Amino acid sequence: MEFQVLGDVAASHRGSPVELGRRQERCLLGLLLLEPRRVLLTERLIELLWSDVDAADRRATLHTYVARLRRRLAPYGVRIVTRGAGYLIDVDPATVDLHRFTAEVDRTRTIADPAVRAQALAAALDLWRGPLLVGVADEALRQRLGRGLEERRLAAFERRVEAELAAGEHVRVVGLLADLVREFPTREHGIELFMVALTRAGRRAEALEVYRDARRTLVEEFGVEPGQDLQRLHQRILADDPDLAFPTLSHADKTSAAPRHLPRDIPGFIGRDADLVTLDNAASDDGASSGVAPICTIGGIGGLGKTALAVHWAHRVASRYPDGQVFVNLRGHGTDSPTRPIDALGQLLRALSVPPERIPLDVDEAAALYRSTLAERRVLVLLDNAVSSEQVRPLLPASAYCLTVITSRNRLDGLVAHEGAQRLRLGLLSDDEAYRLVATMIGADRAASGRDEILRLAALCGNLPLALRVAAARIVVDERLTVPDLLLELADARERLSGLAVEGDSAVRGVFAVSYRALPAAAARVFRLLGLVPNTALSAAATAVLAGQAESQIQEHIDALVDRHLLDDDGTGRYQMHDLLRLYGAERAEREDSDHDRLLAVGRLADAYVQQGVAAQSVFQRLRTSVPMRIAHPLAQVPTFDSMGAASAWFQVEGGNLVALVRICDNLGLARETWQLADCQYSFLVRTHALTTLRETHELGVVAARLDDRPDGERLMANGLGVAYALGRNFDKAIRWMEIAAQVNLEQISPRDEVVSRMNIGNAYGQKGDWGESERHLRLALAGARQLDDVFILCVCLSNLGWLYTEQGRAQESLALLEEALRIAVDHDIRQQIPPLEVHLAHQNANLARYESTVRHARAAVALRHLDDHLSTARGLYWLGVGLDGLGASEEAVDSWQESLGLMTDIGSGDAEYPAAALARAGHHSQTEPA
Repeated sequence: MEFQVLGDVAASHRGSPVELGRRQERCLLGLLLLEPRRVLLTERLIELLWSDVDAADRRATLHTYVARLRRRLAPYGVRIVTRGAGYLIDVDPATVDLHRFTAEVDRTRTIADPAVRAQALAAALDLWRGPLLVGVADEALRQRLGRGLEERRLAAFERRVEAELAAGEHVRVVGLLADLVREFPTREHGIELFMVALTRAGRRAEALEVYRDARRTLVEEFGVEPGQDLQRLHQRILADDPDLAFPTLSHADKTSAAPRHLPRDIPGFIGRDADLVTLDNAASDDGASSGVAPICTIGGIGGLGKTALAVHWAHRVASRYPDGQVFVNLRGHGTDSPTRPIDALGQLLRALSVPPERIPLDVDEAAALYRSTLAERRVLVLLDNAVSSEQVRPLLPASAYCLTVITSRNRLDGLVAHEGAQRLRLGLLSDDEAYRLVATMIGADRAASGRDEILRLAALCGNLPLALRVAAARIVVDERLTVPDLLLELADARERLSGLAVEGDSAVRGVFAVSYRALPAAAARVFRLLGLVPNTALSAAATAVLAGQAESQIQEHIDALVDRHLLDDDGTGRYQMHDLLRLYGAERAEREDSDHDRLLAVGRLADAYVQQGVAAQSVFQRLRTSVPMRIAHPLAQVPTFDSMGAASAWFQVEGGNLVALVRICDNLGLARETWQLADCQYSFLVRTHALTTLRETHELGVVAARLDDRPDGERLMANGLGVAYALGRNFDKAIRWMEIAAQVNLEQISPRDEVVSRMNIGNAYGQKGDWGESERHLRLALAGARQLDDVFILCVCLSNLGWLYTEQGRAQESLALLEEALRIAVDHDIRQQIPPLEVHLAHQNANLARYESTVRHARAAVALRHLDDHLSTARGLYWLGVGLDGLGASEEAVDSWQESLGLMTDIGSGDAEYPAAALARAGHHSQTEPA
């Protein structure tokens, strides 16, 4: 299947067009195709599609669009996949015209024959059928998304013309260039090409007239004279320079002395396509219009391949800088002292053929000479491994035709703020890039173990290029070592850094050590403590708790780590560390901090999260009996949550940290903290149907509570496991754990706890299909609930027995119980019970063929999706489809079933079989990817 985004969004399969739906649906597809196999967050998609509305208002509509696109693309094997809080389209970039254009243009750089190169560039340009996403996106969105894209097209067009001129086809390109100059009358390189083509075609007077027109436009509209290259070409035409008759063209006069000092390109360079485009865009803005010399900084942690990217890209574009490419290692991070600016200037000036005796000893004078030397040249300056803005600033050319690229482990904010540098924040390799890198290095035979095993190896290396290269190198040099062998060795986190070294070189550990040694002592301590809590993304406040410091003090240390790329700021005030950096931090903590200090730090953080989790859970947790929490490190102020939305939002942000801390505390033997952390997130995990996490945390928690000698905690953990297995439809295990919970500390069980236990066991028997045992337990539970002064428990008991009667076909008894429960829930604002009750009523009305009532109750359940009861939302969508189908709205029914299937698949619900069966009956292909 092939896709087009250059022009209107379209798709074809084996030459036949594929129907893609309405304009907004095609726009959504276009947005996904711009970044195939990369996740686009839901919030970003909504903001791009509907810039003037709140995201919450459009989330359901976006899900519907995704469901419709999936239905249309599924027959062709194309998947739109949910990943976390966003979507990706799983297609080969080569099937998308935009990415094929980029790849084909890049391939032409290796074609020596200019005629063949021109033909290949023309074929790539033929992929452009119109502006990006025309017909589906408005002008503002197309300008926003296509920033730099038009420049890439024009640059490719100019390269095509250069190749035609080099092949002697000057007559052919005159018409093409006339159109280009008419559309872009101030684009100086296009004007140069037009003048050369006219001159070679014997139309010298017209070439001079083109120059006069261009100069008049530049002076009158912008108040600037033409650039040096254009002026120089004008003089050469006036002088009737015979060299212009030869089929060559350069932006500047070439000399044999032009330096070519780039290091050797990296063999087998893989990926980084988006980063290469960013650098291409930086180079395309040659400063001619603004008069400002462009600067681009490449930053990131050690081992990301900053230098490899810079050198590889520099080799690709070397021909754009005919006056030379110079390279200086500034030694900002290493065992040697950083290179002084005066010494770097000496290297640069000597590379530019300035005699040593003419180089001043004063840094300001040397910098002035350096800028003067470059004033009339087009040179690429690559400054590697910089330590600070102050080190780099004297080395920056003033010529608008020179480009400076700087790599550093530090952020170099000063260059961005004062010199207008563009910042390229280098990230980790994608899974596909990591696989290709390892597979290419070890060869096809050694990679025969399979893609999955290589991806597992990449995950252990954190997709860090240096770590991947070291791992692959070990396999290459040791013929006995296989990918599975190395996986087994690196699986032990404590030995992983030792396994990522070759030939006695500490490799990854050594790279990290250089950055660590440069840290101030206080920041180094924070770095070590963060290494103790893997897989977390902490706020400054949480980091302060971990370090035992005031929040006002911690930010300075966090900034020191962020500046050195040892800590990532996600832009929302949360900070995360690369997995291998965490291992190194934990190593340093084990060597430099006592056991007591390490356990104390983790205990502080765990207690803080327990206190916040309890406060958030209390907003919607009324079913389970609270037990006293023992807190060794009380917070000065525990936050309050004034709504279920606020509590859910907190859990959504902190949920990953809570789960990680359960594992960490269990591993460290902190029993109290382990089960209390598991308990404080129970209700959220149930509501979001996160069953795998619920089982894992409570399996650890039940053992921890027993070790902590807390029977009440053990009962909570065992009951939670029973609920997890019941929701996962493993009813035998559910009943076993619920009965275990009921027997723990039996002599102290309260009437409320007894009602809850009977209700849970009754539900599990009912879901298993044992109606008799289920009804016995649920009727006893309801009788007990009517004796309690607890409307919430009564509401839940009514709901559960009503559900059982629905399953048994006892319609009138079911409706009476469910309607009583719904009245109680509405009257007492028991919001979390309303969605499942609406679902039960939709179900019962569907059984009675009352489809209008089915639709009304189902829509009421779906309308409350903001309460994060994902299972009720998915079930509501299913019954909404049933009701709509019963009313004859079959297309809308299919959309509802598709969305229901996606959501149920996403949360791992066994109920996914129901919408799948409904879609099959309707004759539609169902996708198992979530919507």
